[in-house]
Amino acid sequence: MRVGVIQVAAPAGQIMGGQGDSGGPMFKKVTGGVQARGILISADTTAGAP
Repeated sequence: MRVGVIQVAAPAGQIMGGQGDSGGPMFKKVTGGVQARGILISADTTAGAP
């Protein structure tokens, strides 16, 4: 298992996504100075994992 793709719907309607290969959560400032954070841990289904 490894950190998979993260997709968070920001209050501004933006979609922030990132690859969690760094092993840490993804941070991104959105409109209005709101900081959204999302962590998704799941099996890697993009590399043919069982």
